[in-house]
Amino acid sequence: MVIEKTAIINQALINLGENPVSDLCDTSRAFRVLDRLYDQCKQDVLRMYEWNCACLLYKSDAAD
Repeated sequence: MVIEKTAIINQALINLGENPVSDLCDTSRAFRVLDRLYDQCKQDVLRMYEWNCACLLYKSDAAD
């Protein structure tokens, strides 16, 4: 199951009481902040545990 970046950011926006966005081109301040933090947070979570999917992606990237 693939969860898109927009869906994850929208869940965070809803939890913060903000309106969800329809795409990654939104200009609201809340969206811009979450969009900027998303990649770093994703990397932090992936480093917390040896996720099988993350290990496969890491090995694939390292081979290139």
